[in-house]
Amino acid sequence: MANILDYIDWRGDLPMEVSPVNEVDVLILSELAYLDFSNIISSDMEAEPVTICNAVTRYFEEREDKDLSLGLILPSAIFDMAKRMANSPRFKDLPMWGYVNDIDMSTEIQFSAVCIDIDRKTTFVSYRGTDDTLIGWKEDFNMALSPEIPAQYTAVDYVNRVARHTRNKLILGGHSKGGNLAVYAAAKCSARTRKRLINAYSYDGPGFTKGFLSTTDYRTIQDRVVSIVPQDSIVGMLLEHLEDHIIVASSSRGLLQHDGYTWQVIGSQFVRSQGLSEESILINRTVNAWLASMDDDQKRQFTDAFFDILFSSDATTLDEINRDKRKFLRALANVDSSKRKFVNDKLAALFREGKQTIASMIESTVKEIKENLFSKAKK
Repeated sequence: MANILDYIDWRGDLPMEVSPVNEVDVLILSELAYLDFSNIISSDMEAEPVTICNAVTRYFEEREDKDLSLGLILPSAIFDMAKRMANSPRFKDLPMWGYVNDIDMSTEIQFSAVCIDIDRKTTFVSYRGTDDTLIGWKEDFNMALSPEIPAQYTAVDYVNRVARHTRNKLILGGHSKGGNLAVYAAAKCSARTRKRLINAYSYDGPGFTKGFLSTTDYRTIQDRVVSIVPQDSIVGMLLEHLEDHIIVASSSRGLLQHDGYTWQVIGSQFVRSQGLSEESILINRTVNAWLASMDDDQKRQFTDAFFDILFSSDATTLDEINRDKRKFLRALANVDSSKRKFVNDKLAALFREGKQTIASMIESTVKEIKENLFSKAKK
């Protein structure tokens, strides 16, 4: 079955003016935000835009002699997608502007976004999801602790600045945490900005607290939220949701379905699935029950302790931990024993809560990773 890479090859000769933007296009443009366009696209919204073709070309030129990697969790298919977009009449001439990339350990924020003019009357605001940075992952954990996180505030400020710069209609979107930011920004932006909002797309993005979903701000834009998740969705089921989900088929299993490149495409839309898998539903219940077993202070204590452990080796990304496991293990030995015990006890409680379901999900995910590695080795 086709995926978004095949879609670019198939539909890439049709400009947006001929075939209007659709849900597959929006995921593609959301995935593009994972690339670092620093020094290529200016953060100054008054600066000259850069076409996708030129931005992507410069991105690879700057990394010509370097090992291309987006870290431990982001798929390398992003590079293939970007190259195809740069050669596709549908995407290559679309202007990109207003690129920002803010990673700050002190304020615990990982935020990046870029604007892409889909046509003369419509601008897409692409919010980056969680990248390989540890601080980005801690910010995700903080979502379960606080009504709002720094990246959400920044997402609102960003779209309001975009609206002051252009008179275009606006579509917001993102994959993973980027989807959460798109929905939050749609709800909390100024009334003037909201009037120009067409839709806010969340691709397997986590939800919100009950308090946020009960606000008038969210209710005002709820019918413009488009939430798309795979049938084994885990990330997209976290926290609370009110919007209906479009559930799509994936060529992978378990946690690997979070990768949008595994989602099946037919024509100009994703292949629909009949519903969430039993595993997805059970894991969602398990995680919610686990979170409910801790009060806010315990959740905060767990998050701080867990990430203190990860930061103990001075690593800033998951990839750095993976590349020097010995350094991490040596540093781990020096972490306060009571802190390690607290984290271990809470994680053990999570696995007890959903032992069979979590084990099954991990087993299917590991099995597919091994199959993929074996397939690559044969080639």
